Amino acid sequence: MQVQDTDVPQSRESSSTDLPIAELKLPTRIHNLLLGAGFSTVGDVLAALQRSEDELLGIKGFGPKSLATLKARLEESGLLAPAPPAAPPPVPPPQVETPSQTEYEYAPALVPAPDITSAEAVLPWEGLGTIIAQVRDRLRSRFLVAGLIAVAVVLLLFLLIRPVFTGYETLDATRSSVSHPDGVTLRVDKTFTGRLRVRLSSVPRLNLLEGSAGRELRRAVEALPTYLTVKSPLYQLRARGKATQPV
Repeated sequence: MQVQDTDVPQSRESSSTDLPIAELKLPTRIHNLLLGAGFSTVGDVLAALQRSEDELLGIKGFGPKSLATLKARLEESGLLAPAPPAAPPPVPPPQVETPSQTEYEYAPALVPAPDITSAEAVLPWEGLGTIIAQVRDRLRSRFLVAGLIAVAVVLLLFLLIRPVFTGYETLDATRSSVSHPDGVTLRVDKTFTGRLRVRLSSVPRLNLLEGSAGRELRRAVEALPTYLTVKSPLYQLRARGKATQPV
């Protein structure tokens, strides 16, 4: 009995439909799924395709990819004609919009004519204002940088000069003496009415002998005659200011 092909074309004689599906050399999984569903010959598969593809897709585990593989093997074997390519969708003709009479009449009025007089009067001043603003911003940035540099220099000088001014004490009418922790005291007469800033410091004897008190003091100790021996610290007195009375 020959089955007339309506949806899926068939290109071989009816004797080819009696071939077992093993002749299609399908993957093992697809082959076993078809056999398990009762499709043992090529004719069974073709008949199912003619009825509806959903019949094969209803097999558990048999999806669209398996269906595509089955069709490809049938087409390669000449048992199934390839499906014709789908026609491209029709392209709608281009639509050209025709402006109405009203648009032709009133379109030129929508674009105002440039005011050359006002442009010549405004644009130069606007450009000058932009230039002035740029110059002002640049000067402001430079002044800011210069100010920061000046502050940094002042701080550096203060840190360098500060040790020179520290440690001084004032001698005047209310305070007539300054004492060192070693017990050495510097005193002015009680009749002294001026004002003098002094600093009394000492270099330990061991530092003098070791030469760690500075190059000048080390040379001074080395220049001492052999009959002189350093037996006490070296006391140094520094004064700032100028007293109007003898000290």
